[in-house]
Amino acid sequence: MDLRKEERIFGIKNIKIIDGDQTYPVTLMNISKKGLSVKSEFAFPTFKAIEIEISIRGKQFKISGSVRWVNENPGKEKPNFKEIGISLITPPEEYLQLLEEILNPKEEDKT
Repeated sequence: MDLRKEERIFGIKNIKIIDGDQTYPVTLMNISKKGLSVKSEFAFPTFKAIEIEISIRGKQFKISGSVRWVNENPGKEKPNFKEIGISLITPPEEYLQLLEEILNPKEEDKT
């Protein structure tokens, strides 16, 4: 049973976590309007304030976020990677609209 309240989107690339003057490339696991899950070689403390830099359909967004959870051992295939859950803080309206279009395409977009 899936307890998630928001539908997830998969397959978006070009995501970075910015922590002060450091930038960390991450791999997206899934994304929703309220947050995302990524894999990273680097761990971040829970509740750490960060910035997410993400490109969706050619549009670049920089969104404030907060680390909500970290799974230090998400799988045996890549033992050095951590899975990180990030809550987005006031994502821009354009970002939310773009995700809505992807999650709920209009009939003419489905053909």
